[in-house]
Amino acid sequence: ASLTNTLWRYNQSGADLGTAWKEPGFNDTAWPAGRGVLAQEDNPLVTPLTNTILSLTNLAGQRVITYYFRTTFTVTNPAEIAFLTVSNLVDDGSVVWLNGVELYRIDLADGPVTATTLAANATEGVFIVNNVPAASLLVAGTNVLAVEVHQTSTNSSDVVMGLAVKANPW
Repeated sequence: ASLTNTLWRYNQSGADLGTAWKEPGFNDTAWPAGRGVLAQEDNPLVTPLTNTILSLTNLAGQRVITYYFRTTFTVTNPAEIAFLTVSNLVDDGSVVWLNGVELYRIDLADGPVTATTLAANATEGVFIVNNVPAASLLVAGTNVLAVEVHQTSTNSSDVVMGLAVKANPW
């Protein structure tokens, strides 16, 4: 999956989607789709990378705190993959899942998160790279990456979600 070309399904309704949305069997076909990077941002690093414009408010005009994103990728032989390198360009905090299992968090405390959970910090225009030993989580065929992005406040002026994944063989 590439940072600037991957097609993501996304939900920016502001609703609390619970936990089912991150699972492989969840039906996201009613969600809009857009190519990464998905953002509402004036940072000179992010603006030229933005392919899909997000909204800071939902259809009712309320500020959105949590955004949900899903994409899929295919793996032929999971046993050949030692680890995944995941690069993020996210503003503000995020949680990343692979096939329904949490891989890591950025600027969000441990424990349950809901649609009203605020991120602890705003990481602005910074690429964060994680090497994830995810071989045991991969399946032959379609795999699902799910990301939720949280704002640091109810009046945040921007939101960014860009994620790239590289499979590293043994």
